[in-house]
Amino acid sequence: MTRHPLAVLRADIGLSQSAYARLVSDTRAEHGNGRMAARREKVARWESGKVTPDLATQQAMADIHRVPAATVLRLGWPRWLHVPARKGLAGTRQSLQGTAIGGSQLAALVHRLLEQAGRALPPVLPTGLAARIDRRVAAAEALRLDVNPGALLPAVEGDLSLLKATLSRLDPSTAEHAGTANVFARAADLCGRLAAATGDHATAETYLRVAARVTASVGSPNSLAIQLSNLAACHLRIGSPHDTRFLLQAARELGTGPSSRAEAVIGLREARAHALLGNRPAALRALEKAATAVPASSTGIQPVPAAVREVDEDWLGVSAALTWHLLGEPREARRGFAPIVERGIPTSPFRAPIWLLQPLVQVHLQAGNLQTAVHQVCRGRAVFGPLSEQLATQLRSEFWSYRYEPSVRALLAVLRDR
Repeated sequence: MTRHPLAVLRADIGLSQSAYARLVSDTRAEHGNGRMAARREKVARWESGKVTPDLATQQAMADIHRVPAATVLRLGWPRWLHVPARKGLAGTRQSLQGTAIGGSQLAALVHRLLEQAGRALPPVLPTGLAARIDRRVAAAEALRLDVNPGALLPAVEGDLSLLKATLSRLDPSTAEHAGTANVFARAADLCGRLAAATGDHATAETYLRVAARVTASVGSPNSLAIQLSNLAACHLRIGSPHDTRFLLQAARELGTGPSSRAEAVIGLREARAHALLGNRPAALRALEKAATAVPASSTGIQPVPAAVREVDEDWLGVSAALTWHLLGEPREARRGFAPIVERGIPTSPFRAPIWLLQPLVQVHLQAGNLQTAVHQVCRGRAVFGPLSEQLATQLRSEFWSYRYEPSVRALLAVLRDR
């Protein structure tokens, strides 16, 4: 008789049913979802196939076996149990997939960054070549949501290379070095966000960590808060909610505090982290709190950081939709996505970026709207052109179960050419 996949995973980490029940209960509590009755019989019923664990329990189990929380929602029980856990790593929950560091390493890095940024040096304006590149980076930021990030990334990387060469020739004690370093950090942060939008999260994290280090070295706490939040988003997309929450908390702890828009960004990413952990009440509380932080208009005397300039009601709705999606409620997610899906050109500063394609497809497939999901990908390619290899591969996997449908067969052929 074929063993239940949960029994196979449990055996891989060498735990009895009683011990496994205790571990799941402890992990649920770590996620903020409370303990469950840690009885052997409960695990036996799961492995018999007669009982399906609730979502919070499944998320705890996924954390134990190093399966991304998003995969749990995408595949459902018990299919996500077939996602292989690498031998020798099952049960080590702090090791990340697709990023370079996590857990204690990440904590040590952030501690050093916060210490450096605490010096709060006065801002220094760039001059010369750095000033000209700063204008180009600002233009690239304005284009970030409207063009294919894979086409924009090489241009910003070229500017980053020029800035790096310039910094190597400057005296670190000079104002010119500080002004150039600020532009370098801004360009590296943009490279990280562009790489993340293409699905290359390992490259994204590398750029974002570089940006954070340089920003901390010149004492810019507000900029560092935003960059730590962007780094948190990278960890969020690969399904690492614990490190996400840690980074967001660090962003909040910076001395001068982020702007209201940045606070909204932090809160909405925190909501998604809670959703990944299966903690619905905490996710909804974070959504409500973030909504109150979004300013009613863009007017004000304080300049708005480019990284959060697009934060408005449309952005809020999309972020809420992503949270509902992670909570396993596609109908609520569709309502949040509707404003940017149903109209051709949004009237707000927010645009539907390319990285939304995969969650849009997942939501419509979960709701049984196959043709709408196909249409979203076709529209995305029409707007952004050829997709990155990583994103095309992800989308092919989403549609593979429907490959015998004529429209899907045609789409898969297009995605093979990206």
